[in-house]
Amino acid sequence: MDETLHQPEKQPNLSRRTFLMACAALVGCVLGGEPAAAQGLPPRQRRRRRRRRERRRRRWRRRERRRERRQLRDAIESGEVKPLHQLMRKFTRQVDGEVLDVRYRERGGNRVYIFIVLLPDGRVTRYVMDARNERIFTLDEAFDHYGLRHRD
Repeated sequence: MDETLHQPEKQPNLSRRTFLMACAALVGCVLGGEPAAAQGLPPRQRRRRRRRRERRRRRWRRRERRRERRQLRDAIESGEVKPLHQLMRKFTRQVDGEVLDVRYRERGGNRVYIFIVLLPDGRVTRYVMDARNERIFTLDEAFDHYGLRHRD
């Protein structure tokens, strides 16, 4: 008889981390959350869950907007930020174009108004005005100066 066939196989040398990762993957496969359709929920319950989720998101966004408005109001009352009507006058004198929209943003310690402007040549661009010292930047300059994200 060939003795090589009866030799016990070498046990793989698994580290504790590898073993735990393998166990976690196995548990994830067995207990993994399947979508509602795969769980066998009827369409009515799926729609109900989706509507609830959307309502919760809308409520959260409303609360965030209220919180932001409250912070802005408090900052204006304390004198940290100048009111929009005052900044708007200065902005329209310095920038040629029609203001389409104004948004207030607070990033870190920076408080800025973002003006979306229709220029006379038909292009739409964004300007950023510091709410404290009334400096006006183009969006790229503001990105460099404040570190704002471009989607703001």
